[in-house]
Amino acid sequence: MKKIITILFLFIIAVSNESFSQNWTVMESPNPSSVRNILRGVGFISSNDGWAVGVSGETQSKTLALHWNGINWSTVNSPSPGSEYNELYAVQGLSSNDVYAVGNYAGIPATPQMLIIHWDGSSWSQISTPVITGGSSLECILAFGPDDIYAGGYQAIGAPGPLVGNLIVHWNGSSLNIESVPNQATNRTNMITDIKGVSTNDVWAVGYSRNFGENFQAMVLHKTGSTWNLVSVPQPGAENFLYSIDVISPNDIWAVGEYNDGTQYFPLYLHYNGSTWTSVSSPGGGAGIVHNSANDIWSVGSSFVHYDGNTWNTVSAAIPFQGNMLDISRVTSSDMWAVGRYYDGDVPKTLIMHYGKSTGIGPTSNIVSKDFMLYQNYPNPFNPATTISFNIPSKTFVTVKVYDALGKELETLVSKELSAGFYERNWNAENLASGIYYYSVITNNFTDTKKMILLK
Repeated sequence: MKKIITILFLFIIAVSNESFSQNWTVMESPNPSSVRNILRGVGFISSNDGWAVGVSGETQSKTLALHWNGINWSTVNSPSPGSEYNELYAVQGLSSNDVYAVGNYAGIPATPQMLIIHWDGSSWSQISTPVITGGSSLECILAFGPDDIYAGGYQAIGAPGPLVGNLIVHWNGSSLNIESVPNQATNRTNMITDIKGVSTNDVWAVGYSRNFGENFQAMVLHKTGSTWNLVSVPQPGAENFLYSIDVISPNDIWAVGEYNDGTQYFPLYLHYNGSTWTSVSSPGGGAGIVHNSANDIWSVGSSFVHYDGNTWNTVSAAIPFQGNMLDISRVTSSDMWAVGRYYDGDVPKTLIMHYGKSTGIGPTSNIVSKDFMLYQNYPNPFNPATTISFNIPSKTFVTVKVYDALGKELETLVSKELSAGFYERNWNAENLASGIYYYSVITNNFTDTKKMILLK
């Protein structure tokens, strides 16, 4: 049986120094359901006004809308018109009184229909949308203005039938119209997962598709003027998926996802330079992407990665047990938010992480495990620095040491009394040779040791 790890509160405490730095930290967030809570989309209007959306519960599941007021996250009632299933996938705000979220709802039989809801500053309301025989769903949204809004997802075609086609709808201020969009796969599945653009006549969408009996392939569409066209992109794996796109300029676009080489999954990063799409290596991320500038781009997933204009690099962040970030939003270069879910035992719970300035020592969040735990260092293998993290459930004296392969003690990273919390400590092996090393956490009631690999 899977060991149940109940996470009640989490403190992100850097033990290394007391200087100001930029960190990703976990924020407390509501969980209305006792069985399932997941956040899939996040969008901010200002540093004191943001929304995160997703799903709460199983059957009947309900739409989940959380609001940030600059102090805390709270649940706001949102429409759930389906008798069985209701989910939100993306949210975007034009102002504090003009916010849109998209997803789907379903009854019995469980055929989903696209869902659009609107926040007018006081309440969420459902917007009338076309009913498509066989079903539909909206997974992403792009709003240039109140009279120019796109949303993308999928719809049944050959109604009703097993075929799924791309779906893009457009709001022009007076009516919601279904765009004419090509399908990459002709006889099975097409799905749009994200949509971004420069202007209403220069819009990009990404997703994936497959024909019957074939593997999934990454899919990119581009609207120029009034016409949507499929764009050929690299397919490095046996299966390829795109989940998010970020348009920095017409000549600088990133699309991210994952690919499978037949044995395991890897991050998939594609870059467009104005004429050609190329595959670029990244150590992680792939679920969501956002830029501050062409040389300052972030992507999230089971890890955080950052692009500095030359390479993608892993950024240390203490993500809770089995946590995975699904979307990211930027307020400023020093104020960003990512959302997703982590597991409390077998129960998915909302996960919200914030990037901003915090002091090196002291609680910056309020989530803590009830168990002692030493986590695997990250990254591993590493060169030359890595992060060691651990949980302690109550106040105790803690020692963290590093050893070489022969058991010789190399360094003491921590030797002090600590309050209950989640801690992380960086270790730099710049002056050591490649090889296997060990690290241990020692308390009065708990001792554990793990192996790490320095690879230069």
